[in-house]
Amino acid sequence: MAKIKAETNAPVPAEPLDAVVERIREARTVIARLNADRARCDAVAQTGDTYAQEVKALRAERQQAQAMALADGIEADVAGIDARIASHAREHAAELDRAEAARQAIAILDTRIAAAEDGLGALLDEWLAHCETVLLAQLDAAEERYAQALEAIAGPVAQLEALAQMWEDLYHRALPAKGRSRLRENLRGVPALRVVWTHSALANPEIASRYDPGTYREGDGLRERFQPTWLAEDYEDFAQPEIAALRQTLHVDDVAARA
Repeated sequence: MAKIKAETNAPVPAEPLDAVVERIREARTVIARLNADRARCDAVAQTGDTYAQEVKALRAERQQAQAMALADGIEADVAGIDARIASHAREHAAELDRAEAARQAIAILDTRIAAAEDGLGALLDEWLAHCETVLLAQLDAAEERYAQALEAIAGPVAQLEALAQMWEDLYHRALPAKGRSRLRENLRGVPALRVVWTHSALANPEIASRYDPGTYREGDGLRERFQPTWLAEDYEDFAQPEIAALRQTLHVDDVAARA
């Protein structure tokens, strides 16, 4: 049976599926660790930002005191505020330094996270390529089984068609079985009863020679499905052996000859 061409642009797998899945797990573990490191550094940076805001508030208070003194024409007394600013700087110098280091660390970690996510993206593409190979292989197998299943009902359909035809010939009315008259014609109108070209009339070289192979073997044509050979409208010999067998069983020709 013809292989169905891949319809995605996934790359050709470079290593076994299980190995790719394991590398995806590892990559996600690395990304999770990097994000945890980033969150830790972000917490340190935010602590430093809190101390920086406190210094900023003290400096704003100092500027306000200077503005008030200038407005009143007196010397501003900011010694106390300066002492608080200096004390705050001494007490929290280490935290402020760590916060700045944390901000730089975040930039480094962001670069590492981006690179790790790019690597994960490439692995996911490779995984999708594997999935495509597996799914299309299973599609081939399922299509083959489906075509064989439809082929298996050809015999019962032929028998039912023969019975309906013989009944109509003898009694000039439809077979007393709802839905069995013109059964094959009705089945022909069911889109789901289609198979790959290798199980259709196109498998006959004489018929296939009338068509461009590109219309059913390549490209979009591979997504097309066709009527099984026995269901094709131009299969005129369908059910003829079954009809002949019924005529013999019922001695139709013998009785007709004596009528």
